[in-house]
Amino acid sequence: MWLTAGYGDGRIQIIRLHGTDESEVGGEVRTQWNAYQQDDKRLAVGWLEDAPNQFITAGHDGTAQRWDLDGVVPKSEFRSPVAIEGAYLLDDDPDPVLLLRGQEPAQLPVEKMSLRSEEGLVALRSDNQISIVSLRTRQKLTTIDSPHKRDEHLTLSSDGSQLVAVGGGFAFVWESADRWVTHELIASFTAIDNGNAVFANHNQTLICGTADEESLQELNIKSGEVDHQYRISHPRVVAISNDERQVAIGNDQRLTIWDRKTNQVFLDIREMSRIWSLRFLADDRVLISGHNDGRIMAWHVPTGQPLGTLYHPRPGLRRPQNLQLSADGRRMLLVYPSEHGYVPVLLGR
Repeated sequence: MWLTAGYGDGRIQIIRLHGTDESEVGGEVRTQWNAYQQDDKRLAVGWLEDAPNQFITAGHDGTAQRWDLDGVVPKSEFRSPVAIEGAYLLDDDPDPVLLLRGQEPAQLPVEKMSLRSEEGLVALRSDNQISIVSLRTRQKLTTIDSPHKRDEHLTLSSDGSQLVAVGGGFAFVWESADRWVTHELIASFTAIDNGNAVFANHNQTLICGTADEESLQELNIKSGEVDHQYRISHPRVVAISNDERQVAIGNDQRLTIWDRKTNQVFLDIREMSRIWSLRFLADDRVLISGHNDGRIMAWHVPTGQPLGTLYHPRPGLRRPQNLQLSADGRRMLLVYPSEHGYVPVLLGR
């Protein structure tokens, strides 16, 4: 038997009931999330009589959402006696690949890492060196001496052939044509901010913030010239759509989507909690955002409407640093910082 429970803070829980005695019914919370604009003054959850596996939640503005129990996303939180320093989805593996402190392939404590794997590769910084690592073999493919005293962000291109390291107002770009058997430094840029950078235009350009933190710019990697520029204050987090047309930008209180082709802004949402991570779904119609309080939210890109909160973590988990999606779109990996490494949470089947 299943039970839905609604709470004053807007949370919805799905509880699997089991075992009874004379006074108590046992149960296990299978998943928890915040439905669309839940009213904190009433329990707005109801099961459908003609569809026993479906229920409805109602928002305070009258909007109702219909849910299928079989489609409600389960979650798994991963823990380890050794600190987890990285977690990545790989191919169709059911569980993420966990990188543990002091163990192969990094061995040394990981100071920075690329936010997701590309073609099974990740970039890790330890002891002033950047390593390109194959998750499939757990082997280092190459090691690069970092030009930075501290790398703020590492990003691999979607085909795994280029790497950008950002830090101290500089960005350095390396390229490999043989899966990092050899590599060369192909570009360096100054006067950029320390936010994350993303590759665009089939690895020909780099999108990053300006040094004054007042604009987002698209730099031509070969010529060094600025191809496009969009004014926005403090572009902390940047993500590019799969078709490379849309750029999502998040900061302390604002979410914006910029169209690279038209140079127009068609989504601008203000007065929201700080954004730490962004990711487009495969069809680019839905944007996922991770917020300061740990919430994971979804947005309908064509209309700019909120689709609700996909996940709200347990107390103590905040500032999701990383959002990853499996190739089939059925699983999402969230990586939260903790006092001892990171806490990966896997949503989906």
